[in-house]
Amino acid sequence: TDIQVSETLETVQQEETKRRSRTSSSSSSSTIQPEELETVEGLKNLGNIKFAAGDYVKAIALYDQALHQDPKNATLYSNRSAANFKLGNLGLAMEDAEKTIDLNPTWSKGYWRKANVQMSVEKYADAIETLDKGLLYNPIDRDLVQARKQAVENLQTLDPQNPNLVSATGQ
Repeated sequence: TDIQVSETLETVQQEETKRRSRTSSSSSSSTIQPEELETVEGLKNLGNIKFAAGDYVKAIALYDQALHQDPKNATLYSNRSAANFKLGNLGLAMEDAEKTIDLNPTWSKGYWRKANVQMSVEKYADAIETLDKGLLYNPIDRDLVQARKQAVENLQTLDPQNPNLVSATGQ
């Protein structure tokens, strides 16, 4: 809810103020100035810092706040998808991955995020299909190629008689 997001944002702002007061150098690249917490980029950057620190709940709250200001920002949906995935919120991670694709269908990250969710629930054939769509836009994307290879291997292990294997492996 908006109240929870506001409370979490307030907590994040307080923690950031404490952290800044503990650091001697205010020119640190990860330092977020208070006024930046009012911008989409500042909220995203602090969300990324929280994500990197493993604080996925706060990262999500910050991405939510940024999305209130910029609801068509594919990067924010992608980042929030990643945080939800880390928390095991697979339904929310899938929704955000699909929104990422809707907003920027040529960006491979959305396909990669969606396929990760599909693979985590052993929907390897669906993941291969998702990755193939992403590879149409960027056929040499290393993450997509690697994820597709892993999905094919997992599908072969799970169901060696699956008729999708012929088209999935390209044989």
